[in-house]
Amino acid sequence: MKNIWRTGVILWALCGLLPAAAAQDAPLDYNAVRADNALHDGVTLFQNGLYNRAILEFEKALSFKPQRADIRQWLGEALYASGLVSQALDEWDHVLKSGGPHELLQSRVDVIKARRSLDAQTKRPDRYLPLYELNGQRKDSTGRALFLRPSAVRPLPDGGFLVAAFGSEDVIQFNANGDLTRRFIGNVGRLRAPFDILPFRGHYYVSEFTTDDVAILGQNGLTIKTFGGTGLGDGQFLGPQFLATDGEALYVSDWGNARVSKFDPDGKFLLSFGPATVGFNGLKEPTGIAATADTVYVADKAQRAVYAFDTSGNWLNTYGKGRFQAPEGLSLMPDGRLLVADGPKVWILDPAQDTITPFDPEWNQGLNVTDAVIDANHDLVLADFDANKIRILAEGHMIYSGLFVRVIRIDTRNYPQVSVWFSVEDRWGRPVTGLDLSNLVLSESHTRIVDPQLEFQGFRSQGAEAALLIDRDPSMADYDDAVHQTVGFFSKAWADKGGIWLYSAGKNPVPQNQRLASVSDNETAATDPSTLTSNGKLDLGIRLAAESMIPSLLKRTVVYVTSGNLPPNAFAHYSLNETADFLKNNNIVFSVVSVSENPLPPEIQYLVTATGGKVYSSSGDLRAFLEDQNNRVSDLYALRWTSITPREDGMRSIPVSVEVSRFGKESGRGRLDFFAPR
Repeated sequence: MKNIWRTGVILWALCGLLPAAAAQDAPLDYNAVRADNALHDGVTLFQNGLYNRAILEFEKALSFKPQRADIRQWLGEALYASGLVSQALDEWDHVLKSGGPHELLQSRVDVIKARRSLDAQTKRPDRYLPLYELNGQRKDSTGRALFLRPSAVRPLPDGGFLVAAFGSEDVIQFNANGDLTRRFIGNVGRLRAPFDILPFRGHYYVSEFTTDDVAILGQNGLTIKTFGGTGLGDGQFLGPQFLATDGEALYVSDWGNARVSKFDPDGKFLLSFGPATVGFNGLKEPTGIAATADTVYVADKAQRAVYAFDTSGNWLNTYGKGRFQAPEGLSLMPDGRLLVADGPKVWILDPAQDTITPFDPEWNQGLNVTDAVIDANHDLVLADFDANKIRILAEGHMIYSGLFVRVIRIDTRNYPQVSVWFSVEDRWGRPVTGLDLSNLVLSESHTRIVDPQLEFQGFRSQGAEAALLIDRDPSMADYDDAVHQTVGFFSKAWADKGGIWLYSAGKNPVPQNQRLASVSDNETAATDPSTLTSNGKLDLGIRLAAESMIPSLLKRTVVYVTSGNLPPNAFAHYSLNETADFLKNNNIVFSVVSVSENPLPPEIQYLVTATGGKVYSSSGDLRAFLEDQNNRVSDLYALRWTSITPREDGMRSIPVSVEVSRFGKESGRGRLDFFAPR
């Protein structure tokens, strides 16, 4: 009996071992191993900005395991970064159709498709809704009122703004989260009834109403000098109010003298205008002022109108006479229209269409709004003089549709120290800047990281990169001197920043120099007659120049030096839209230095506009490029932390997510995985 029992136990044990033994004898899935290895290699290439090579690895991985949704999602990431957005969407649609929890990917696909729709191309700002407000009568940490009687507000590239507080004789600075960060002192004591403040050429210009001066303040907030003084003479004031610049000169609205005076950056008087001329009755009570490179707009409170002048003071046009109540502050919107602060109302003046429309017809913006501006995050900022308040409003879609957070790269070079690079945009692709740790939540493997380090904020960085791309159309031979001048300027500007790359948009685009080449060597390489061709490959040249600056968190620009001729096969390899998407998806701007008076082809102008670039003339002051690059709004950030997930020989895919929020009303989340180094 005992023998029978023992035999049964042995048979039972053997039966239990059989499945394990069978599993061990099962053939290894070599295709799965090959797919995993190719995926791992592709992710490594992607994290290093080598997108084309990453695409090849992901496609290789799919050839082994075509049903793997994770591989398709990575392929979509590489295609998107490479500017091939339609193909990326196709891959992501495959992933979404495969089922599973893909809510974040679905949201991202929806936003990208909305941006590519006709609605995005014809978009106008929708209704603005309250985001938050600052009550000037609230006390700061010293027991002092934040501000009283705010008369003007100035947006800053970091998403914050400056406030000139006439009543409390203050100029104060707030960050993008509405926190007080600085008070300007001026002279010993305080500024005298400051009415407006204008950052310009590395200084701050403040109009002091009661002392009839304009003060020039240094970066430390202390007065360097003043100009003006009380009187009727040239360059003197009787109640200076608003300030503006056309990029070269300073304009001051002089309420008591019923004129506008123009000065150079040092305060030297240049001219004034305002008296009656043929067809123009003259200014009576000039208030708000705004300027472009060729037009100066002036609001007149008494005549309830806005007047346009050229930069020499010649009257050009009159807008809205009698329609306004008591117009004061004027500011330019990003699309060239004007905001007009008018008592309880804010109006939009479109000079091109000669139309005036209420900013919001259904409600008043305040008790007495003296200034209204659009800030770097496209929020509306209002100075309510009588209510002692600054009000901030956001477009409705920002509140209801949320933010677009894209994780660009996860840097594991110093593992277990890990860095995540990411960008934050609104629904339409405009940058969201000024964020800090209070706006961010970082997670690894679905676990919140406590106290990550914010190692990079684009709006604080002074670093920048540029790559020169030289048009090699035969017509460029006539502009060698202009090319030498342009290349020389950029070579000198980047001499202490690691040098500058030089590329030709020729038949076979290649680097034309060593990055640290001398100025003369760069000038010679840029005008090499052997590179002239009528069949230049502009798309490949742009891509090559841009790739030299990937990956990077700095503000980057491809600078195209051209005479304005477009090769017949300029976009034969990559379409115009693919080229624009490649630049935009890598946060690279395309700007132009024109060496001729020829108009730019629409394709070139499109790339400039689509990427937020600008057009400069080789005969102009190219220092404006450096200033524009420094003031560019950046949506790039980086967080660093110590990884908390077991390494597992680098074979485990580790998810990282970044959640962003503003004022508890706008939020978004982005995610990307990484492999620990093997």
